[in-house]
Amino acid sequence: MQGNIYIFDKLGNYIKAMGGKGQGPGEFQSPKRIGIDSEDRVNVLDNRKLHLFDNKFEFIKTIPLDAAATFCCLTDCGNILSLGMEFGPEGLIFKIDILSPDGKITNEIDEVLISRENMGNPRAETNTDPMLYLSRLDNVRSIYGKSSEYRLYVLDSLGRIVRIIERDESQKKKLSFFGFLASEEGLIFVNRKGIEAKKGQPTSLDIFNAAGNYIYKAFTNGINAHIIRVGYLYSSVYDSEVGAFFIKRYKINNWNQIKEGS
Repeated sequence: MQGNIYIFDKLGNYIKAMGGKGQGPGEFQSPKRIGIDSEDRVNVLDNRKLHLFDNKFEFIKTIPLDAAATFCCLTDCGNILSLGMEFGPEGLIFKIDILSPDGKITNEIDEVLISRENMGNPRAETNTDPMLYLSRLDNVRSIYGKSSEYRLYVLDSLGRIVRIIERDESQKKKLSFFGFLASEEGLIFVNRKGIEAKKGQPTSLDIFNAAGNYIYKAFTNGINAHIIRVGYLYSSVYDSEVGAFFIKRYKINNWNQIKEGS
C-alpha cells in the first residue's frame, strides 16, 4: 500500500515513503504532525496516537495519548509536551499538558478559551481571544505562548518555566503574534502576520537568539514560514489550479548575518 509520509534528502530529492494507510504497526489513519529529535528519530502524531520511528525510519512503537493533541514535543526524559484542543459548553479550549512516556496526562501547563461567539475569528489581530502556540526548542526545552500577550515561556522536560522571552516594556503591550518556530541553532522566529493579511504583503518575523534576546526584524515577502533549517525556509503552498499543496524551499540570503547575531 502506498505510504503517505515521504522522505527527501537535503537537496529535495525523493528517498522513500514511510508507513502507509492502515491501522497496523507503523501505519497511519490521519497523520497531522511530524517531529524529529536530536537523534534523528521521527515521531508522527496521528489522532490520539504518537508513532515513533528510529533514525532509519524503522517503526519502534505507538503511544496512545490521553490528550486530543494537535502538536507534540518529545523531551529528553521521555515526557511528551502536548498542545491539544477540545470543545466545551462555553467554546473551544486549547490546552498544553505534560504527558508521561506512556501517554498519560501528568500535569496541566496552561489553557485558554475561545468563546463560541468568537470561534469564527479567533485571531490575535482582533484583540478578542488568545491562541496558544507550542514549538520544540531543542532536545531538552520547548517554548509556548499566548498570541495576545507577546510573552514566550521556555519549558524544561518537566514542564517548568525556565525562561520568559518578551520584547521591551514599551512595546510588548501593543504587540501580538501569530505563531513561532525555532531553528536548530536555537534561534526563535516569531510570526507577526495574521492570515487575514492581504496576499503578497511582507510577513514580519521577530528574531530572538538562543539566549532569548531580540536581535532582528526580518521580512519574507508574504511567505509563511513552517520550518527553518540550515539557511532555508520551508513552506506549504496551495495551488488552486492544480488543487493540491506543494512544499517549497526558499534560501535565506542573510542567514550568516542572522546566525552571527546569536
